[in-house]
Amino acid sequence: MDEQIEQDISHDDSTPSILEQAEKEGWKAGYYNFGKVDNAGTQWFNPSIVQREDGIWLLVRGSEPHPSGFRFGQNFIWAFQMDETGKVPRMGKRLHWHTDSPDQHFEDPRGFYNPNIGQTIISACTFIWYPEGRWTGAHQCLGSFDDRWECSKMDYPKIGGSPGQLDMIHDKKKYEKNWLPFLHDNRLHILYKANPWNIVGYGQTWSDKQAYNGEGVSWAYGDVRGGTSPVKVGDQYFTFPHSSLPWRGRYRRYYAGAMSFDASPPFTPRMITPEPILKGSQNDPWVQRKPLVVFPCGALYRDGTWLVTMGINDIKAAWVEIPHEDILKKMVPIGKSGQSVFPAHGLSEAEIRKQKLRANAAKARAAKAAKRMAAYGVDGDRQTGGSVDIPPLETRSHSSIRKKRRKRLRKKRSMEEKLAAAEKYAAEKTLA
Repeated sequence: MDEQIEQDISHDDSTPSILEQAEKEGWKAGYYNFGKVDNAGTQWFNPSIVQREDGIWLLVRGSEPHPSGFRFGQNFIWAFQMDETGKVPRMGKRLHWHTDSPDQHFEDPRGFYNPNIGQTIISACTFIWYPEGRWTGAHQCLGSFDDRWECSKMDYPKIGGSPGQLDMIHDKKKYEKNWLPFLHDNRLHILYKANPWNIVGYGQTWSDKQAYNGEGVSWAYGDVRGGTSPVKVGDQYFTFPHSSLPWRGRYRRYYAGAMSFDASPPFTPRMITPEPILKGSQNDPWVQRKPLVVFPCGALYRDGTWLVTMGINDIKAAWVEIPHEDILKKMVPIGKSGQSVFPAHGLSEAEIRKQKLRANAAKARAAKAAKRMAAYGVDGDRQTGGSVDIPPLETRSHSSIRKKRRKRLRKKRSMEEKLAAAEKYAAEKTLA
């Protein structure tokens, strides 16, 4: 659908902001502020986080207007050095990858630090948009960055639909996104897919690889996708995945959860939160033509607490602190998640009720318009042979006109009262 003719979406979502959702659980949350580079022209979101020998670093996707005015803009990745809390950026540097094209996009980084080689390994989605509107399709690349954030190596691993180089992918089913790299036994591993379950481990070369497959992981909120790079705690790896379901029109609402799998081959998935720990909300920073997004990309585990970094509504970067015990309490064995709070379409009972009221109001307006058309004809002339006989306006009494106006006003007020009651019910249901 052309964005030029899309109708604006009303701002009436009953889901609280992620700050309120976190507060209700007793967690801390906040938005990142990037200081001088946090200007109106660039949007910073979908951040990952890594702990290196020189401190904590935030890897952030930046989306800025394209120099030529191309409507898709330009995406890149910055590394921001953080304070000891991981919540306040001190300074940043734009990452430069090994590429022949200045128009190549890099976005949605996931990474980890490999102390054995002193390199930060970053997985990113990459592609090129061409001026005539074509694009290469979504690829995944891996880069190794030294302590000065200089790119020492860049590769396109061949997994799934990946052709092993930046080439045109004509089949949308072969687009590649959301790979989760992690270090296991000093070897690179990639959590490629949750359903069906697929982890690929590598030796000294790209051809020396081992695939670990198993039954898929699923829940009631859409396809389970990466996610944060897995972090080992005890005898399991933990990751925070995302999923999405339809929201309004072509836009979707995203959900974040937690999942764990064995910390040894074949990396069998074990636990999952049957309900989301966070939901995308219109009450966070949001603008028209954007979905409702909560998109975890990074997780740092320290002293029994998770610092999870995420993108919000494709325009903001945020963090949330969650005690590990709280995550464990919410998790159940995979396959025993029970009945979901929401039906398959991802809407609450209150939201369904509001949608029905809107639909009924739209039907009433359409029926009224059709009745008028039948009475007067498509060109505005009154029809005398039809079953509806409405006298011309000038022959009606003022009393009759006032009565009809009062009747229309009563109907309008009744509908407004019903919508207000539905919104109140939705708010009470959400905060209960």
